[in-house]
Amino acid sequence: MWWKDIMNINIDSSSQAEEFSVREAYKELISSSQNNTSSAWSRLWNRAIPSKVSGLGWRLLQNRIPTVNNLIKRGVLDQNSNRCAGECGREESVSHLFFECTVFAGIWNHILQWLGVKIAMQRDGWQHLEQFEGLISRDKTISTKLTVIWFACIWCIWKARNEKIFQNEEINIEKNGGRGEIVILEMAAHQDKMYRR
Repeated sequence: MWWKDIMNINIDSSSQAEEFSVREAYKELISSSQNNTSSAWSRLWNRAIPSKVSGLGWRLLQNRIPTVNNLIKRGVLDQNSNRCAGECGREESVSHLFFECTVFAGIWNHILQWLGVKIAMQRDGWQHLEQFEGLISRDKTISTKLTVIWFACIWCIWKARNEKIFQNEEINIEKNGGRGEIVILEMAAHQDKMYRR
């Protein structure tokens, strides 16, 4: 829920008080927020996913990742340094880095091949996540496992990007894809520990 959503609040005019009520506004905000996004956010804050990875996913879906494009918008970097760390020649935005870049987002092709699926993926975060969750089946258990895989891939892309920028490491899609599989296994082990408690 954002401040712009407050303008859309529909306070019941038949309420006992004829004045604005903070209580009524709060109830309206909470109910509309829960109706629209509760299932989406519950997937995001899944206990099978480590909190630092969920936090990164949350920031990605809110376009709050410090990509070059976002840093320019905030005045941290100048306009001349807007190129992707993958050296693909494109501007580095959230959608480009995670879903379009041939260098970093190439991990999706590796994972899709690993899953045995051939499909063109969405380029918006929420749409990409929803599409990825339904790749194999609409079964809740399989969908949850695919959600874990999606977050592992997001984590690997962000780590590879930062290793390139801060440690000047070579980017290798096969290495990143393999790293994705390792992270998926680590997250599955984390999930197993969580369910045993």
